[in-house]
Amino acid sequence: MYLDTRHIFEFTVYSWAILIALFAVGYILYLISRRFLKKRRHRSLFAICFVFLYSILISFGVYFYEASHEKESMRSLADEILNQRDTTLENSVKSLKDNISYSDEKTLLSYLDNTYQYYFTSCKKGEHLSFKGRTQTEDCNEYFAQKIKDKGIETGIDGLYVMRGDMLHYSYLLHLNQDTVNIYLEMGKERNIYLPPEYSYAFFGGDDIWFHRGDFLYSYNGKYTLSDTTLFRTNKGYFHYIVRAGSTLQQALVVTVPAPQWYFIIYNFSFYFILFLFLFFCCNLFSIKKTYRKSSYAKRLRNTISIVVATVFFVFGSIAFFFLQEWKSKEVEADLKERMMTVLMNMETKYMNVSLQMLADTNSADTIKNKWSEDINAYSLLTSSTIQLYGPDGSLILSSLPVPAMEFLTAEAYQALYANQRHLVFAADKQSISAYAPFRNIYNEIFGYLQMSLQTDEKAWNIEMGDFISMYLTLILFLGVLTYLVTYILTKYLTEPLRKISKHLEQTRLSNVVSKFQLDRGKFEDEIGELVTQYNTLIGELEKRDKMLRESAFSEMAHQVAHEIKNPLTPIKLKIQQLLRAYEDKKSDFEERLKNFAAVSIDQIELLTNIANRFSQFSSWQKPQIFWQKPQMKKDDVYVEVEKVVALFSGKGKITYRADGSTIAYFDKEFLGQILTNIIKNAVQAIDEKQDGEIIISIKDEKIDGIDYCCIAIADNGIGISDEDIENIFEWHFTTKTSGSGMGLPISKRLAESMGGFIKVESELGKGSTVSVFLSKSAAFVD
Repeated sequence: MYLDTRHIFEFTVYSWAILIALFAVGYILYLISRRFLKKRRHRSLFAICFVFLYSILISFGVYFYEASHEKESMRSLADEILNQRDTTLENSVKSLKDNISYSDEKTLLSYLDNTYQYYFTSCKKGEHLSFKGRTQTEDCNEYFAQKIKDKGIETGIDGLYVMRGDMLHYSYLLHLNQDTVNIYLEMGKERNIYLPPEYSYAFFGGDDIWFHRGDFLYSYNGKYTLSDTTLFRTNKGYFHYIVRAGSTLQQALVVTVPAPQWYFIIYNFSFYFILFLFLFFCCNLFSIKKTYRKSSYAKRLRNTISIVVATVFFVFGSIAFFFLQEWKSKEVEADLKERMMTVLMNMETKYMNVSLQMLADTNSADTIKNKWSEDINAYSLLTSSTIQLYGPDGSLILSSLPVPAMEFLTAEAYQALYANQRHLVFAADKQSISAYAPFRNIYNEIFGYLQMSLQTDEKAWNIEMGDFISMYLTLILFLGVLTYLVTYILTKYLTEPLRKISKHLEQTRLSNVVSKFQLDRGKFEDEIGELVTQYNTLIGELEKRDKMLRESAFSEMAHQVAHEIKNPLTPIKLKIQQLLRAYEDKKSDFEERLKNFAAVSIDQIELLTNIANRFSQFSSWQKPQIFWQKPQMKKDDVYVEVEKVVALFSGKGKITYRADGSTIAYFDKEFLGQILTNIIKNAVQAIDEKQDGEIIISIKDEKIDGIDYCCIAIADNGIGISDEDIENIFEWHFTTKTSGSGMGLPISKRLAESMGGFIKVESELGKGSTVSVFLSKSAAFVD
């Protein structure tokens, strides 16, 4: 399990699960800690700082974990090198001992792996062995018995021992006990140990280096004498693991690997910071989207530019990664092609005069094929590749491998070479890449098809791509921070005039038009400069409109006050006329009529006083809304107020009124009186010319959209209103009468709405009109 970003392509499900768990722990800590932040605007900055510090913590943890992991890997590799066994051979020997009867060397070797070198010794009782360079002989059985005792390790198979002390080869000794003879078979071949990328190892005997593999350059005269069986050293950026490899402390195996570099922390930090920031963004997507809409223009501009730049970097990195993979594949193919063409050219030059007829001759064919075999083995070692030769029919002829990988040419390669007449064909899998080409003579006769294969180190390629991704993420992070800082400075500079304009607009009122905005056009000869010009033009227009409004407002109010004054004067005039007629007629109820007249006059004079007071307050332009004072809402009987207003119009036609339900509602008495006066006055004027004119006032309950209202319907059978005119009756100064001011219904509509109600008009030309006033019966809808 790796967490270092260099091994990102080796991340397992377990690795990703650990990363998600680490993020989950960090996110929970973040949610707990953010509760102490009172201001919302600080939470975004806190989130970034938290992810930053948490990523640093994880990066250092991974760095030290990788250092410890490398040491464990070195120990495992050393154990594998020292204790590696050939299970294939051991299984072959076990099968041979259990199932096959053998009597001589040839029969025995025919069942074993031909990749080993064998030394067959047959020892009869009392027989002695002689050694080159020595005068004395040794008893054969005693010699092998002592050898097994000193160096042999039991394998679990009777008579088969692994021999210690040979660090470069597999070394086995097989003891077969026959009736009259003991057979000893020594077997050995070079070790084939997989060496991970960047690892190296070497065997030392005292001061001398015996064997080494890998890229690290070992000193040939370095001493690795051990005071103990194992030793770890760190020297010049490398870890060295030294372990005893023989019977003495002077025989040592050294495994070497580069120590994790400090910049790996930066690589890891970039990866984890970007990963955790992305996960954090996903977890808070909804709240971020909501906050984004409410953020300032400059902040949204910065964030948008940063997101666009990050997207461009991501797309560019993905394309670069794709092309890098393609380039690597093409590079490997080009390298293999060069090796293949070199070998093929040398082979075709050397055997250009050999013909198919010569290969058909049994005597010469064996000689030629033996030479081909020698050349193939030599070129295989020279090019560090595997070479095989297949016949024209696709069957295997020769191979540089002891055990050939394939007995026949693949169908795809054969189709491309034979049927499609391709000169060079490539094929690849996870472990290797192969090239196929026809092997010809000067007469263009095909001897067969040559295959060359190179092992591909996928682990090394994964580390290279991990390095690329780590460096690219670090670059993205650096450029992302730089981009944000640059956009922060630019947006602050570019939006400063907008902030000044906004501040100016905050101070701009119709009652207090501020001065024009001053801006250096030399610096802003663009859209912002144009905006300032338009703003200053608008300020100039507002100054003109301000003056015009001051003049027109008083004219408008004069019309409204004149209309409001006429309403109280009309009933006073009617009462005076009625009172004079009663006096002249010597009516007996004159005194009662006089008291009634005094009461009505006092109420109407009070109304005139209120209108005058409001108009005097309106003369202050700073508070133009004061004319429309807030209604004094009270729960009262509507029927009583209707009676009062109807009494003012007695003698002006037939007026009847009734109540069909509850007449209790919330209203302002003065406002309701003005509304009813305006409407009834219009109704009286509408029936003036009709002898059978009638006004019917009804009060009833109605429920509209779930709200309870008290409806006062004033219906007349007058001249009515046309469909075209009814749409404009609430417009100021609109009237269908020659003597009307067009103020009554607009004022009534506004007064009704201020009390939480509304007015509805229905009319038919020539038949009459119905004006309905709706007052709320619930205190919840009054305000």
